[in-house]
Amino acid sequence: SIEALLLSTTNTEINNAIMNAVFASDRHIREHIADIIGEKHMREARSNLVIQLNRETNLYTAASLMEAIGKVGEIEDIHIILKWIELNYNSINNPGGNFVFKHARNAISLLDCSVKNIYVNQFIRKYQKDFPFSK
Repeated sequence: SIEALLLSTTNTEINNAIMNAVFASDRHIREHIADIIGEKHMREARSNLVIQLNRETNLYTAASLMEAIGKVGEIEDIHIILKWIELNYNSINNPGGNFVFKHARNAISLLDCSVKNIYVNQFIRKYQKDFPFSK
């Protein structure tokens, strides 16, 4: 399948196309490309993921972007995820959108290399009333 090819290729031109496809106009493409970038741990795509998350309006795509950032990002990317959550809080905090809290928590957990996971624990405390995180 095409997805298997994209996941397994080491071709530089194809990988560059993958990194740029995160800016596609179709949200389904952005969502799946973010998943592929995360699975491939394409650190070189980090800035594209961050740029797209900052302008993303679709909750499903944003969740995939966050998960990918969690796999390829840096600890400072936690603040980008937190900012997106704050700016989109009203869309997320409803029965159809609260799944985003789980994906944000997953990404923050991967990025949080602080002693005692300070960032992820703060996130859970702040949003526990909105989304009951399981331990």
